[in-house]
Amino acid sequence: MKCIDEATSRIGYRNDRRTEERARSPITVHRSHRPERSLDFVRGGTFGLFGKLDFLRGCPDAAAFPGEFNVATRQHEADMLRIKTSVDLESTGLPLREAIDLAAKAGAQAIVFPLTPPLRPEEFGRTAVREVRKLLEDRRLQVSAVRFPTRYGYDSPIRIEERIAGTKLAMEIAYQLGAGKVINRLGNIPPEDDPGRAILTEVLHDLARHAERAGAALLGETGQESGVDWKPILDLLPEGAIGLDLNTAHLAVHGHDPAETVREAGDRIFHVHLTDASGTRGSGAKRQVPLGQGDLDPAEVLGLLEEHDYRGFFAVQTVTSQPEPELREAIAYLKRL
Repeated sequence: MKCIDEATSRIGYRNDRRTEERARSPITVHRSHRPERSLDFVRGGTFGLFGKLDFLRGCPDAAAFPGEFNVATRQHEADMLRIKTSVDLESTGLPLREAIDLAAKAGAQAIVFPLTPPLRPEEFGRTAVREVRKLLEDRRLQVSAVRFPTRYGYDSPIRIEERIAGTKLAMEIAYQLGAGKVINRLGNIPPEDDPGRAILTEVLHDLARHAERAGAALLGETGQESGVDWKPILDLLPEGAIGLDLNTAHLAVHGHDPAETVREAGDRIFHVHLTDASGTRGSGAKRQVPLGQGDLDPAEVLGLLEEHDYRGFFAVQTVTSQPEPELREAIAYLKRL
């Protein structure tokens, strides 16, 4: 099953007298090669879609232009940030099937699939992929990303070849599961004059080339390092192959501002963990807490993501010993946003 949307979708005009002629030439929307990314090119009729929208904004009576207002409304809805919910299964601490059932009962639309022991990439064959896909289809769930955590990052020479091979295999599995994204911590960022920086960049270039062939991007989970820290390195890599998973709580706990990461590196954010933390405003120990119970200002983060045309999923994590009620409340919180 291919994970990337069809290259082209069509939006038609309302078929009335004013738009009958233009209905023969519907707007064509071309989507980027990057999974879940923004609209890249829009082509319209005589004045172009954006010309019509600008015209309508200054019109005191939009109803005087039947059909055209309908187009403007549709485009406005298409441009709005949609909250698509996902559950990071690893955080629940439950066996795989139980965690999937819990995500479905909580009302999530997708999961972050844990490719962790005992599920190793080299042991996760086609039969296992088919079984997982069937399990998810029966529960109307998608896979928003695959989590493939490694002990060391891609800056460490320790067992680096094994880590690279495992990551490449995880990319292929992510594509087969329909996700198109693999999440892992990329590692520490060596100083510019450190030889380790060149090694890290070389490894990421290798993984980027495989990502383009496999159809799945590698995303670095933000936390110890912010997106601002990673931006100079990411800018050296092919666009769409290596990106970021924004984890708001992990950033806050490590003293980073999630909003700043979105502001400075929003074009590289392909997946989001919308999580919460307390103690980030100078009172008490910094720690991750259930979504909606901490210091996070979701409105600011969501607004900035919308500015960067983010179209991906928002995953939640559980942090308490009662994952079922926590998940229900977290998903409900996301839907209210």
